[in-house]
Formats: sequence, C-alpha cells, structure tokens
Amino acid sequence: MSIQLINENSKTIKVKIPLTTSTGKIRIKQRDNIYGYGQPFPSKSMNFNQKNYVEWQISYDIEENNEKINFSVLKQYKFIAHNGKNKLLFELSEYLYHLINFGLISLLQIKKLKNFINNLTENELLSNHPHCEIKRTHPKIQKINDLNFEILKVEYPQLIYRFKNY
Repeated sequence: MSIQLINENSKTIKVKIPLTTSTGKIRIKQRDNIYGYGQPFPSKSMNFNQKNYVEWQISYDIEENNEKINFSVLKQYKFIAHNGKNKLLFELSEYLYHLINFGLISLLQIKKLKNFINNLTENELLSNHPHCEIKRTHPKIQKINDLNFEILKVEYPQLIYRFKNY
C-alpha cells in the first residue's frame, strides 16, 4: 500500500488501506473465534463487527526495475540487497525506516533482532519445530454416495502469539 502522507513533526504515517476490495494484498476477513480460519467478508454489503480483521500481505522491498511501481519518491531509499540486486524500500522496510527516523524504534533494537535471527540454529527455526509440521495421512478409498473417492487428511499448525490481553 502506498504511503499517503508522512508527518515528521507528529511522527505519523498515513497509509491508504482499501477495505472494500475482495482481492489484492489487503482483504477484510471474519472468523468466529481466534482459533478459526478467516473467511472472506463482504465489506461492501455488510457492516464491520468484532469478528473482522484485516489481512495484509505486506512486501518487504522491491527490485528497482519493477515496472508496476512509480519509484519517483522511493529513489532516495535505494540500497543493494545481500544478493547484490538493486532494491528500494517498499512497504514494511519503508515503514521501518520511518519508525527509526521518528525514534519509535531504535537502530540498536533492529541490530539486536538481526543478531538474534542470525544466531538461530536450523533446529530452532519454526519450520523445523516438531509442533509445526504439516501432517498428511496416506490416501484410502472411501465410498460416499456410491462414488469411490480417495480420502486423506492434511493437518496444518496454527501459531497464535498473544499480545497482552489480545
């Protein structure tokens, strides 16, 4: 999502978040409880409620030669990524840049986080934790309504990190 306004004095970033589109990087979803999977929510025809949440598939950075984006403002935030490609701050990295400039997050905090991540062993990664495995059963023939199906079950983990009371 593109930044609409950055105010250095009030330390605010205004971002346009379209809440009435059902496709794209931002969608409104609804779930019955925190443990359920969200379903698309028709935000144009129904009022928002406590069961709604915003799903935002945020980008980290973008290659400088991406033709879909107007880079006139972002050119000042050019950097070379670890893979040697020319990149520009985009969405998450751009917000982080401004949050550091506003003094809301310190560069030391970012460096500590980077150090923590870099020092994780392969076994400590969530994707390698035994509770985070995707489990699949072997297919079995099951007759339903006189039709033969192969049935198998797939179990996905859902990780929920609670912030204080939320």
